[in-house]
Amino acid sequence: MSDPLAKDLQRLLGEAAVFDAMAQRQDHGGDESGLAAGTPRLVIRPDHRERAAAAIRFLYEQGVPMVPRGAGSGKAGGCIASTGEVVLSSEGLNSPPQIAQDHLFVDVGAGCVAGELDQAAQPFGLFYPPDPNSLEYSTIGGNVATNAGGPRAVKYGLTGHYLLGLSCVLPTGELVELGGRPLKCVAGSNLHGLLLGSEGLHGFITDVRMRLIPRPPFVATALLLFESTAAAAEGIQAIFGTGELPRTLELLDECSCDCLRASDASPLPPTAGAALILEADGDEDLAMAALERFATVAGAFDTLVASSPAERERIWGPRRQLSRALRAQAKYKLSEDIAVPRGRIADAILTIRRLANQRGITAATYGHAGDGNLHVNLLWDHEDQRETVDALSLAVFELALDMGGTITGEHGVGLAKRHVLPLELGTERMAMEWRIKKALDPKNLFNPGKVLS
Repeated sequence: MSDPLAKDLQRLLGEAAVFDAMAQRQDHGGDESGLAAGTPRLVIRPDHRERAAAAIRFLYEQGVPMVPRGAGSGKAGGCIASTGEVVLSSEGLNSPPQIAQDHLFVDVGAGCVAGELDQAAQPFGLFYPPDPNSLEYSTIGGNVATNAGGPRAVKYGLTGHYLLGLSCVLPTGELVELGGRPLKCVAGSNLHGLLLGSEGLHGFITDVRMRLIPRPPFVATALLLFESTAAAAEGIQAIFGTGELPRTLELLDECSCDCLRASDASPLPPTAGAALILEADGDEDLAMAALERFATVAGAFDTLVASSPAERERIWGPRRQLSRALRAQAKYKLSEDIAVPRGRIADAILTIRRLANQRGITAATYGHAGDGNLHVNLLWDHEDQRETVDALSLAVFELALDMGGTITGEHGVGLAKRHVLPLELGTERMAMEWRIKKALDPKNLFNPGKVLS
């Protein structure tokens, strides 16, 4: 290795944990945002939190900027690394889930794949609910750093609802343990909450402790078909009017349905202008009864109920692949993830479609209707339309804020939305964010340029 910094880090971490080859650096320079990837100076992959602390302390003393990274599954550019920066990969901190059955929690390394938590909990009759679309390859540390959500958030909440505690290395190199074992603990401030959703600004997460709950014994799944997005939105409100919470409630608009129909595996008929993926869980008889009540009040023109795991997968499979399927519909794709109050979903989708049509851009919107989190996908074919798309994207953010919503429901801010964060937070909250950042990272070396512009 020709970089003298690499040799210093090898002495701290061992040769196998430091990477300076061009291919390896490029592999760790981007994410799934579609933004241009960078090429970091080095990549380090510590395999123990004490060694991670030693490396971070050394890099901070040397004034080297660092970029914490999980699996690179983010969609906001939060782990894009540039020349001169060292990537802190959590891939080596992948100790498997350790289930504390009597205490209803799991201890796990930050680099462990998020989907492994629920797999480990299942034999004990326990459940880890958060289910981002990247569940099968994103890391649990990355999920905590972005407070990841998913379809089940409507009933079970976000990653943060299950975070009991964590270990992390602060930017200046101190290794700290935050939170605890009890479900209720109000001794001191909620410091582990500073790391939740912080997108790598405040520390490098090494281990986490997540709460588990009893596993529902049965899941009932149905696909509800509607003539239009407006009709589906009325169905959403009717479902919540029952006073019960579905396990999931996913919305597909007209453009999304058209895209999915191109697949042979899609269960959507040509007459469906919009659809809801609906689930209820619990005791089998109660779950099926709840599903029937939801479907009845929603007013769908047809309901397809899954009667086997294969049929359930036929409903969910295309939804999980929708983002990639939309990417194939045009040369360029930009995905935003606003959230609006549930009662404004139809207004938001129809207004976004009108704004897009006025500019010659295709807008496909789908998402977690149960909590108003909409994934707005802007599709276009010509590079000279980029300024038009940027203006449309800003109009989408402003629309969400005008409706009492947010610029990001789950993807985070990263690089992609840092320019509009002040529109939502305002001067005082932005100043508070900066005061916290400077207290923990006086030199601004941890993920510099992300989130806070």
